[in-house]
Amino acid sequence: MIRQRGMSSLLMVLLLLTLGSLLLEGLNLQQRALLAQTASETQAIRDTAIAHSALQWGKQQVWSAQVALACREQAPQGWRACLRIFGDGSLVLSSASGEVQVWQSGEVRGGQVRFFRPRLERFLPAQGGELMSNALKRQRGFSLPETVLAMALMVLTVTALGGYQRGMAQGIVQLNQTRQLWRDAWRYSQLSAPAVAGTPVR
Repeated sequence: MIRQRGMSSLLMVLLLLTLGSLLLEGLNLQQRALLAQTASETQAIRDTAIAHSALQWGKQQVWSAQVALACREQAPQGWRACLRIFGDGSLVLSSASGEVQVWQSGEVRGGQVRFFRPRLERFLPAQGGELMSNALKRQRGFSLPETVLAMALMVLTVTALGGYQRGMAQGIVQLNQTRQLWRDAWRYSQLSAPAVAGTPVR
């Protein structure tokens, strides 16, 4: 009878350890996926900031209205901006960093390069390697307040993901502590000899 109870307790402990191991493995997989997602979003935010900085730097440069395609670089910052002037006088200034590309349209006025109102726009190349100037005039992209709001939301998202990651880490620590308590309890149950039937317990 005592041996059967001991086997039942052992099976229960093994079952709990197995369930705990499976739960821990699932948490580890979720943590790895969360870390990869956080790193990807952080890199995207960094690339977006670099691309926008390069675009603003390119707007401050003096461009010739006689050159159809020109690019300039700033080696210390790693910035690169390119200006494309079309036959109808419209133009586009583009910059990129990683997988993020931004652009801003403008026009040639009075023999000088003029940009439209400050709007950060996504650069999407048309098929065949040509940019449609009419489409550039119709699409003005997002305004500066909208872009700042979007970046603030991305920062809040990264912060929330970091808090979720810390919560998962604390849960893993508590799970390890629970498993250690179960191990200690099992060792104590093995060290404590069961009372023999008919022997008075003092």
